[in-house]
Amino acid sequence: MINSGEESVVVAEDTTAVNNAQKNNAHAKKKGGFSKIGFVLAAAGAAVGLGNIWRFPIQVQKFGGGAFVLMYLFFGVLLGVILLMLEISIGRKTGEGVIGAFRALCKKFWWLGIIAAIIPLLILSYYNVLGGWTLFYSIYYLTYGMGQGLGAFNPENQGGSEQIFNGLLQGGGGYVGIIFMLLFLGATAFIILMGVQKGIEKASKILMPVLVIFILFIMVYTLCQGKDAWKGVGNFFIPDFKKFFGLDKGSFKMDGVLAALTQVFYSMSIASASIITYGSYMQKKESITSAATQIAVFDIAIGVFAGLIVIPGLFILGGGVSAETSGGSALLFVQLPQLFYKTGGPIGSLIFGGIFYVLVFFAALTSAISLMEAAARAVSELFKITRKKAVLLLFVFFTIIGILISLGRAFEWKVLPVLNNGVFAPMSLDDTIDWIANNFFICGVSLMTCICAAWCSDFESIEDEIGLKKKSVRTFYKIMIKYVAPILILVVMLWGIISSFVQF
Repeated sequence: MINSGEESVVVAEDTTAVNNAQKNNAHAKKKGGFSKIGFVLAAAGAAVGLGNIWRFPIQVQKFGGGAFVLMYLFFGVLLGVILLMLEISIGRKTGEGVIGAFRALCKKFWWLGIIAAIIPLLILSYYNVLGGWTLFYSIYYLTYGMGQGLGAFNPENQGGSEQIFNGLLQGGGGYVGIIFMLLFLGATAFIILMGVQKGIEKASKILMPVLVIFILFIMVYTLCQGKDAWKGVGNFFIPDFKKFFGLDKGSFKMDGVLAALTQVFYSMSIASASIITYGSYMQKKESITSAATQIAVFDIAIGVFAGLIVIPGLFILGGGVSAETSGGSALLFVQLPQLFYKTGGPIGSLIFGGIFYVLVFFAALTSAISLMEAAARAVSELFKITRKKAVLLLFVFFTIIGILISLGRAFEWKVLPVLNNGVFAPMSLDDTIDWIANNFFICGVSLMTCICAAWCSDFESIEDEIGLKKKSVRTFYKIMIKYVAPILILVVMLWGIISSFVQF
């Protein structure tokens, strides 16, 4: 509870925050914030990434097809949209990047902004490496296998696809991966240096529509491949609740429910600092509820479209080869190239594989842009330096970390051991960073954001910022942020940590 003395301090702090927000929003508008469509496309680009294209289909295959899809949709609507609205409103209300936003929201939680700023640093550390892989495959297809053809992707050529992927990871002792990581990082940094309107918004207006067109084109192409493809569609949409709850293996488990909730955070870019940062560039006249809904719908739709490429593709390749045993990178960079060669031959593979990997590259790039912008804004605020210096500093930092990760992949360095199918196995450096980011930082920051907003700040002003009018809606929203969301997030956080080391 807040006593009357503390309450007056909170009110004073909130008044200061509002005044600062008005100044900052005026400054943002003068510099050039997002247009209406620009904000939605940029924020959707932040949400849509590799998590939609490879992680979501794997989870669907692992946890009962349509059962997982239904649970993901449920949590996406119940929690995803609500948390998106909260983060956008915090950014727009304060007019600050993630560090300044939490300081303005509640001075007792000044430290939360710094912790939140660490998240894009962690994610981009390995995301740039993955982005480099997508760029390599895009160029590999567009140059017809670097002039050597695409025959290695023929499923009958045992190990051909794996050799190409291993060549990317280990070529030149890791230098091939490093080169493409630097190219991807350079493209991201260049767009950020161009600014909000000329860089981020312009890039989003080009990349996101092309991404949608490309993914729909490849989805239709995949679904036109006959009966096996439609068996995959059935596997994707028909719920298997026995598999979802582990009953097919003789026990009742909640892994599927928790995985669906985790996927919402993972795919919608919640607690990554990017949504709050983008929210600070959103114009006051635009509707937060409408924007959050559009972002969530866009994100979910891309995940579904990707699933209708990947799952039918697995059935075409081998009658439903298990995605959960393939692993994300093997699925995307070994099996799917085989799919395009099997269904289209050398020429069809060139066309459809090339289009697919360009869209994957675009998805990776839009997410990287949002993370880099959030990190650059935070570094600029923290060290009181210009945007250009912040981006250059981050470029050096990510280059060093990216080189270490690439070398780690080349020489198979192992770090943190966690449970994998009942056996402790050490993870690679990038997987370890990903595990730490998801299980500690993202869940922890999201949990504390709800607590900060609902228990420390003037929550009514947040609801006003969102534009909630009806008393019943405001009450429901407050209950969700104050009680429901924190409890769900805490359960997911604890389960993710405990299940990594304890066999149930």
